[in-house]
Amino acid sequence: MNSSERPSTLREILDAERECCRALAEVVERERVAASTHDLASLLASNKAREATQAQWRRIADLRRSSLRTAGRTLEELAGEDGRLAEARDDLVRMSTQLQRDQRVNAGLVRAVLQSVTGLIDSCERELPTSRYGQDATLSSGVRPSGGLAFSA
Repeated sequence: MNSSERPSTLREILDAERECCRALAEVVERERVAASTHDLASLLASNKAREATQAQWRRIADLRRSSLRTAGRTLEELAGEDGRLAEARDDLVRMSTQLQRDQRVNAGLVRAVLQSVTGLIDSCERELPTSRYGQDATLSSGVRPSGGLAFSA
């Protein structure tokens, strides 16, 4: 769905929500790869894409709720009368359930990555108490090896 288009029927609204779910699943996959490879730039880009997609999905979900209020009926009632609507609803439920699982996996992965980086920094600080980890991701030991080498993550 183009951002200037606005779905008008409940079926179109559910299709637009499924498209948002599909797009968000792609973002979550890119996010997983970025976190596992420690690619900060890609992780930040994924977070921006996630925010934009979630905002679009919220707008469409608001449109669905408004449409149902106007109809004075629940989605379940309408889906009970229209098999295609029921199919779209069931598909959206399946997709969003899988997306929630994938997001939990990513949250665990990001926590693990952050803990490993924190553990590495802590180890360096224990072994080299004068070391510092700078904002530019450079670890300086306070003791300069010959040749002036520094470790950069």
